[in-house]
Amino acid sequence: MQIWASISAVLAIAVAGYATYWQADSNTRQTLEQIETLIVEGKYEECINQATTLKRDSHFYTEAQALLQQCQLAQAMTLAADSNFKAAIAEATKIPQNSVYHQEAQQLIVYWSDSMLEIAMNNYHSGKLNDAIAIAKAIPETSPVYRQAHEAMRHWHGEWEKNNSHLEAAQIALDKGKWQDAISEARKVAATPYWKQKVEPILQTAESKSVATRQTTRAATRQPARTTRRQPIRTTPRQPTRTTPRQPTRAATRQPTRTTPRQPTRAATRQPTRTAPPKPSSAWKVEIR
Repeated sequence: MQIWASISAVLAIAVAGYATYWQADSNTRQTLEQIETLIVEGKYEECINQATTLKRDSHFYTEAQALLQQCQLAQAMTLAADSNFKAAIAEATKIPQNSVYHQEAQQLIVYWSDSMLEIAMNNYHSGKLNDAIAIAKAIPETSPVYRQAHEAMRHWHGEWEKNNSHLEAAQIALDKGKWQDAISEARKVAATPYWKQKVEPILQTAESKSVATRQTTRAATRQPARTTRRQPIRTTPRQPTRTTPRQPTRAATRQPTRTTPRQPTRAATRQPTRTAPPKPSSAWKVEIR
């Protein structure tokens, strides 16, 4: 009887243990199904919380971890879509190296890091130095742009101090009326939108004052305008035109042309040629009666 009682006790314990295991297994399967439903519904944060409840000694732990990492990547992408790259990178870095989602997560971290650095630079150019540094510091050490981000932060600090120094010097020179000094200092300020807005009024005022000063100096160095009274126009009567008779010209004093008869020329004084009558021809006959 005692033997049967012992056997019955063992069987009861075994049945109770199996029932407990079956109940636990059933609960785990139900939890996995809930996680999968949350993924489909896009409730990634609840999915992460639900998946982390499964213990390491569970038969479904590996499956639960795969679902957890899938939820972590999806949640990181959701945060990045809202431009919350810092939180997105923090979530993506939780995915371990042995995960099938690790490589994709690393590629997204690089992309988001570049976006963060760009946002930090835009904040700096807008005059938000503290915000720019806070964003740049959030870039993880594993990112390829980590070193670039820290170099940018050092540059921002140095340039900010220099710009402040030049801006103050330009304002002091402007207040003292040293226009060229004000222009020189103002042009040393970096031409970012924030600093340009700060220095532009000083530069415009100094340039306009400098131009006005040059014009005044140029006008002062010119010869003064002639203010002496001009001599009146000569009104004395001119000498009358000469009315005395003019001396006769040479043509008027010439001797008149000679009108005495000219001496006959040699041809006119020659003796006339002898014109003796010709002798009668022998053929002529004189009839004598």
